Amino acid sequence: MSKHIIKMKYRTCPSCGYKYSRKDYYKKLFHKYHESQWRCPECNAPLAFDFGRRIFIIIIGVLPIGLADVFLSYLIDDLHLNNWLSFGILFVITILWNLFLYSFDNFVVLKNKKLIK
Repeated sequence: MSKHIIKMKYRTCPSCGYKYSRKDYYKKLFHKYHESQWRCPECNAPLAFDFGRRIFIIIIGVLPIGLADVFLSYLIDDLHLNNWLSFGILFVITILWNLFLYSFDNFVVLKNKKLIK
C-alpha cells in the first residue's frame, strides 16, 4: 500500500493555480465583508473563501483567548507587568496568531452561483 501525500495549496486559485501574495491575500481578508466573492486575476474564475476551512481557522484562532487566564497570570504575577501592558501583549499576540492562521486559508470556485458585482 503506497502513501500519497496531498500538498495543500494555500491562497491559491483552485482553477488555475494562481497564488496570491500575502499582501494581496490580506487585502482580501480585511475587505471580506464587502468583497467575499471575487474573480481570479489570472483565469477570471469566480472565487470565495472556503467556509469549512474558515470555521476551522476561527476555532484555532481563539486559543489565545482560552489560555488568557494562564498567560495573564504569568505576565502579571511572575513578570510583574501591569494589567494594561499584559492585556496589550495578549491582544498583540492574538492578532499576530490570527494573521498567521489566516495565511493558510483556501479558496473555492463558485459553481451554479452568480458572482456578486
